[in-house]
Amino acid sequence: HIVSELGAHPIRKAEVKLGTAPHCEIPLKLEGLPPVAGLLKLSDTGFFYQHKNIAHSARVDGSELSAGLEARIQHDSIIELYPGVSVRLQQISEV
Repeated sequence: HIVSELGAHPIRKAEVKLGTAPHCEIPLKLEGLPPVAGLLKLSDTGFFYQHKNIAHSARVDGSELSAGLEARIQHDSIIELYPGVSVRLQQISEV
């Protein structure tokens, strides 16, 4: 799941878009966020976040990430999508 101030959002595909656009699998209606802030990707080697916002860099666990670049993420990783707007990758048990 991706956890934001709007709640927990399940990751249901190997690649999901995060942002404000209607076609984003993880809709984050947060002020200042672009239509597509980035992508979460699951591969054989783990989870990755690819940043898509050319106006602002992201921060993944404190490290800066420019548009077009990606970083490995893990459970409890914090992704600052936009200054002051962060989400966290969290494993949530389904009951």
